[in-house]
Amino acid sequence: MEAIRGCWSVKELERQINSLYYERSGLSKNKEALSALVQRQATQLQPKDIINTPVTLEFLGLNDRALVTENDLEQSILDNLQRFLLEMGHGFCFEARQKRILIDGDYFFADLVFYHRILKCHVIVELKIDKFRHEYASQLNMYLNYYKAEVMQSDDNPPVGILLCTEKGDTLVKYATAGLDPNIFVQKYMIELPIRTDKLKKTATTAATAITSGVASLFGSGKLKELEHANEKLQDEVSKRDTNIEKLQSQIQQMQKQHDTQIHNLREMHRQELDMKEKELSRLARIIDKAFRWFPMFREMLRMEKFCAMLGFSKELTERLVVRKEAMRCSGKIYSEQHRRNFDIKDDILRVENDPDDENRLNLTINRKPIADWFREQWHKFRFGYQETINEPRKGRGFRL
Repeated sequence: MEAIRGCWSVKELERQINSLYYERSGLSKNKEALSALVQRQATQLQPKDIINTPVTLEFLGLNDRALVTENDLEQSILDNLQRFLLEMGHGFCFEARQKRILIDGDYFFADLVFYHRILKCHVIVELKIDKFRHEYASQLNMYLNYYKAEVMQSDDNPPVGILLCTEKGDTLVKYATAGLDPNIFVQKYMIELPIRTDKLKKTATTAATAITSGVASLFGSGKLKELEHANEKLQDEVSKRDTNIEKLQSQIQQMQKQHDTQIHNLREMHRQELDMKEKELSRLARIIDKAFRWFPMFREMLRMEKFCAMLGFSKELTERLVVRKEAMRCSGKIYSEQHRRNFDIKDDILRVENDPDDENRLNLTINRKPIADWFREQWHKFRFGYQETINEPRKGRGFRL
């Protein structure tokens, strides 16, 4: 309980056991004071203490051939999130997947984001399906700097970055992370526990020797030679099969590497296409923004064009009214969204004019009357004309005696 309450590391727990803290606590007359003193002197949990070496992901149920992309690994982790959190250790809380980060108009995506409630900091996990490369460290360092500047709260500790790779070279990791954030940790992960075939073969050989010795004592030297000959033949067959298996594994690894290269190239092409589209969208957004600033009435003309389309005007009529500012004599029906019905116009003059109260606003008028007032007037006529029709007295038919 003291270790959990004080967030002790494994080394601190071992130190307290060796210092007989349990016995001293039992003999102490003031257990609370002793506990407070020990907690003050204890070495608190550090970011490096939460990193497992290596990270074992065998519970995902993947193997080298099944693992194709980082998305497959990421999805498998999310499908087994509870086991992954247990593997990572106590205190991890899941926060986001593919966390989008916007920097200078470009989007970046952090694979997995956790919050460590004991260290009180964000933990960013980057997943890679190949061995460590130096650019991976700089990418993770950028994410940590972004979280420090944009996400970290005043009571948070600096974020921690964990880079999980299939292989890593300690020298390359040392030189690649030198000068970067000290909270960047590069770790190897395994999706399958290695099988020690050498130990199995040695055990099998020892067992065979023991059996042969026992058989020799029972059947004599002639029978022993036959068994030895059969054993050698069997070992030759096993050796040939092992050679064939190694060849097949080598071919599978080559095919896997080719496939990984193709996937990588396709993902790179897709990323470049997305970047080009993002840049094009940004360029169009800047052009539209300039158009709104250079031509103040442009936005208002777009609004009026949309309003005319809602009324049921054709594109040609809308262009003559909004762009050319022509007065059009029209007949037909126009739709009112407010009253949810069509109203008839006959030889009425439609015109788009500047609002007399606001020169930067356009109004559609019918016979020089704003269309909103015109709609209210037509609705009033329709409503009261309909009521007069209903209230018109019927002629009595009388009755016969």
